[in-house]
Amino acid sequence: SKVTYNRQGGSITSLASCFTNQSLASASSNGSIHVVKLDKMSLINSRQLNTEEDGYVVDMNYFDTGSQSVLTYATVFGSLVGWDLRCPGTAWKLENGPRKGVITSYTLEGTQSWLVTGTSSGHHICWDLRFMLPISTITHPRGASVRRVSMHPKEGSWVVSAVSGNNEISMWDMETQSRHMTLWASPRPPLSSTQAWNSSVCGLYVGQGDKGSYVLAGGTDARLRYWDLCEPEASYIVCHAANDAYQQLPISYSSRVVDGTEVLVEAISKPRLTTTTTTTTTTTTTTTTRGDDNTPKRGPDQPPQGHRDIITDVNVMNVPQRLVITAARDGTIKMWK
Repeated sequence: SKVTYNRQGGSITSLASCFTNQSLASASSNGSIHVVKLDKMSLINSRQLNTEEDGYVVDMNYFDTGSQSVLTYATVFGSLVGWDLRCPGTAWKLENGPRKGVITSYTLEGTQSWLVTGTSSGHHICWDLRFMLPISTITHPRGASVRRVSMHPKEGSWVVSAVSGNNEISMWDMETQSRHMTLWASPRPPLSSTQAWNSSVCGLYVGQGDKGSYVLAGGTDARLRYWDLCEPEASYIVCHAANDAYQQLPISYSSRVVDGTEVLVEAISKPRLTTTTTTTTTTTTTTTTRGDDNTPKRGPDQPPQGHRDIITDVNVMNVPQRLVITAARDGTIKMWK
C-alpha cells in the first residue's frame, strides 16, 4: 500500500468515500468515526459515539446536495443519523428501534428523498427523509436476515436485497410492497420457505450496462456471479472458488415464474455415473520422461484465480479503467477485467 492510517483504533466496521473520492470516512467498533483527507492522510473531521447508548456504526453512506455534504450512518442500536460535514452538530436523526431487528444494511434513493433499511429479522423499512417518518415495511416471507440492500439502477422504487440462505437476492417494490424478481443459486426448490441452503450473498453490486441491468454477487461459497436481469441465459459464474468441486460441471441459467414472481435459477448439471464391464490386458513398461508432473518445480506456485474464503464485498471501478473489485474475509482483494 502507498499510505496507511492507523490512528483510529478498534476494528473498522464500515467505510464511505466523501467529497468526490478525495476523503474517506471510516467507522470503528470503538464508536469513533474519522474522516481523512487522502492526499495528506490528515484527519479533517471526527465524531465519537457513546457505545453504551448508540452502539457502533454498522453501515455508512455519503451524499452531496451542493448545499450539504452529509455522511449518513446506522448504528447497531437502531439509530439512523445524518451528519453534515460542513456544519457542527447533527442534521437529522431517525430511530429505527430494536423491535424489527438490528439494522444490517441500508441504502439511499438517488434524490435522497427516502432510504431503506434491512434488518436481522428480515424487515425492509422505508423512511421518508422529507417528513422523517417510516412509510412502508416489507418482511421477507422466511424472515431471513437481510445481509445487503441496494437501489435498483433503473426502477426508481425497487430495492435489491440479499438475504441469508439459498444465495437469494430479491427485488422489492417499496411502493406496491410486492416482490418482482428473485435470483436463486441453490439446489433447493425456488422460493422455498421451509428448506434453506446455507450459502448466502454477502457482497453485492447492482449496475446498469449497455444491454440492461445486472447484478454482481459474491458470498459464503466464494464464487463471483454475474446475473443478467434482461437475458437470464447470459448469466454466468465469473470465477469459481479456489478448489471448487463444481468448477468443471456445466452450469445453466433459466427464468421461471413461481407464485407470481419471476425467478432466475442457477442449475448445476452433475455427471451421470455409468457402470461398464471391460476386459483389458496390461503391459508394464518403465520409461523416463523429462518434465513429469511429479518433478519438483522451481519457484512458488501461482495463486488460484478464485477466492479461498468468503467474499465480503463487491464493487466496480470505472476510472482509469473498468475493473470489478472483490474483497474476501481473509484480507485478499482481487481485481477483474
